[in-house]
Amino acid sequence: MYVALEGIDGSGKSTQIEMLKQEKLPNTFFVREPYYFSPEIKKLLLNQKYANPAAHTLLFLASHAELYTKYLNQTDKSNIISDRSLYSTIAYTYGYNRDLAKKTKNILNS
Repeated sequence: MYVALEGIDGSGKSTQIEMLKQEKLPNTFFVREPYYFSPEIKKLLLNQKYANPAAHTLLFLASHAELYTKYLNQTDKSNIISDRSLYSTIAYTYGYNRDLAKKTKNILNS
């Protein structure tokens, strides 16, 4: 099962994740997206100066690919609880560039 908590900054997503972690749920993996696999990626994703829609979406996609490769495809974790998700990024992308959102979705499905 994959559960993603979505909401605006300060709405309590991280607080809920911390409360769930204390429950010691079996076979559960907690993640946060975007997954910053390097300080450089974090800087790029958070730097609005470089945030043109296509570049920003593709950086999120690279971040998700790295997260998936390292953690999300593990067979021993049957529950994944995420603080945000790539899928909301696709939804937001659709609002300002439908063609880019469709291409991103196609990349994810391949």
